[in-house]
Amino acid sequence: MLVLGAVLAFLPTSAGEDVNCGSALGTGDSGAISDAELADYSSDMRDAYAGRVGNSDYVTQCDSRVTTQRLIAFPIFGGGALGLLFLGLTSAYMRELTQSPAPSGP
Repeated sequence: MLVLGAVLAFLPTSAGEDVNCGSALGTGDSGAISDAELADYSSDMRDAYAGRVGNSDYVTQCDSRVTTQRLIAFPIFGGGALGLLFLGLTSAYMRELTQSPAPSGP
């Protein structure tokens, strides 16, 4: 679980074909507006100010995908870390029990 959580945290996510959103550890908002959207930027801004936001709102999509990735990756990683800690403490306790001398009789 620890390794799976770490892999999911580092795995990059994207919105659309050319928009890199980053990963759960760091966002990559620099690709939130691709070259194709720069040509339509002024009309998109007019629509956004008018309250009409189409499906090309990559910043919101990236935020949503990265948040979802964090909600999945971090609990899995934390569960793996707690499991590893539990195994370490249990094995140390069991080692101590098996190495203690048996009580001698009178």
